[in-house]
Amino acid sequence: MKVKRLVALLLSLCMIFALAACGEKTGEESKAPESSAPVEESKAPGNEGNNDPAPAGGSVEGKTVAFIPKVSGNAFFEVANTGAQEFAKDWGITVDYIGSPNATVADQVQCINDAISKGVDAICISTVDAAGVADALQAAQAAGIAVSTWDSDSKPGDRALMVSQGTPEVLGQMLVDLSVEGLKARGVDPEKDPVKYCWHYSQATVTDQNSWQVEGEKIIKEKYPNWENVQPDNYYSEQDAEKSVTIGKAVLAAHADIDLIICNDSTALPGQLEAAQQAGLTKDDVTITGFATPNAIKPYCTANILHNWGLWDCKVQGALGCYVAAYIAAGNDVKVGDTIDVPGIDGKNVVKSEDIKAMCNGIVPEGKGMIWKAAVAAIKAQGGTVGFMRMGLNMKSGPTAIVGKRVMVVGGGFAGLEVAEAMCDGREIWVIDPAKKLGNGIGIIDKNPTINLLKKKGVHLMPLTELIEVTKKGAKVKNVETGEEQLIECDTVLTSLGVEQNTDLYDEIVKVWPHAKLIGDATPDGKVYRTLEAVKGGYQASMAI
Repeated sequence: MKVKRLVALLLSLCMIFALAACGEKTGEESKAPESSAPVEESKAPGNEGNNDPAPAGGSVEGKTVAFIPKVSGNAFFEVANTGAQEFAKDWGITVDYIGSPNATVADQVQCINDAISKGVDAICISTVDAAGVADALQAAQAAGIAVSTWDSDSKPGDRALMVSQGTPEVLGQMLVDLSVEGLKARGVDPEKDPVKYCWHYSQATVTDQNSWQVEGEKIIKEKYPNWENVQPDNYYSEQDAEKSVTIGKAVLAAHADIDLIICNDSTALPGQLEAAQQAGLTKDDVTITGFATPNAIKPYCTANILHNWGLWDCKVQGALGCYVAAYIAAGNDVKVGDTIDVPGIDGKNVVKSEDIKAMCNGIVPEGKGMIWKAAVAAIKAQGGTVGFMRMGLNMKSGPTAIVGKRVMVVGGGFAGLEVAEAMCDGREIWVIDPAKKLGNGIGIIDKNPTINLLKKKGVHLMPLTELIEVTKKGAKVKNVETGEEQLIECDTVLTSLGVEQNTDLYDEIVKVWPHAKLIGDATPDGKVYRTLEAVKGGYQASMAI
């Protein structure tokens, strides 16, 4: 199969980053919001592309893809393999995960040779060293094996496509942004105070991490001339978990007054954090940030050593890489501007009601990226409030176009019903709630007209129904009385699950002053109080005192 052009498939165009701050939930944040991925490359004169679908070729079904990581056993690559294996079942392809626990050129060349010997249809590889594996990848292509890369690229001539988590400019900027935020959190002025920093990552030959570091350095030199890189040659730990701790200790020993350590590597970051913990340091002493999986970072959040970090959806990236490899192996020709539709990667957007509320109040929720920042800026420009939310949720494009055309609202309280009504034009909406009736706790003056309006607009109202699972195909729900389950095909799930009473402060106050009273929604009767009702309750309580 002849590939007309060497192109790069930018995963950043079909994926939302998970920028996580310690103490915040991150499980819902990294979903891919598009069902197709545009193919791009550096623009050449007369070759702008037209975003047309890629020409139909052979089916990927039955193809075998050798999925080769930089190093096996690393959480990032293991999660990526999990994603690839999960999607492979639906696509009808076989993913053969061939890796080595050593991130060396020799071991990765052996993995490539093993794939060639097995007679696989395609190879999808994250390279340790582009130059070091060049001959082996060329041998694979000569043997008729389609080659794609993901995460860390090869030389362009040694593969057909690359599935990238983002451009060097985007990821370099992200690392600097994380650093700035972490410095500010402990009282350092990034623009005025002297800042000593360094980079700690895998090795000088890794394409992706080096490109992010180069771009990050450009940004720092331009925007933060007061920062001093105390180790311009960088620190490298070769994606070795034990070595990352050793190098981390060496960094802290050599630079006792260091302000910032940037770890653009999923092995280096937890290793550096472990070194800081062993040295008795916290996030108030030194800012350490970078890229890593949540599970690898969680202990250091709990121990107050890390302020923030970032990562993309590596499960989706791994799956996309394998699909693209199989797609090429199936004889599909791809040119710049084509769009490759990837079955099943249609990105359920699970949006928490608290985040929507914050967005409408002009606040960027913790851990949200550029899409949410742009939405908040637009809300402020429009004056905020519900009027803009109605407009934003119904936009067909732009920063707030985060809701699809088939939407499941989980929670039939006031907020859930109001959101369903606000965005039902041009969409098919379902509202589910395990209660016997929707709108529990809402006054009859508000509830009946709202429910009647939703029925009139064709919204599917489903009481006695609970959400079991969000899948690639939609939302699986169950009738709480009969136990009957069904799959509702939808592309977006919104949760509006209400709030829980927190009477901790009241419980302490009433011990010393027994006349204290609870009012409004804090009362134990479970009722949702209207504003006037809560005010009346406060008046009556104060008069009683």
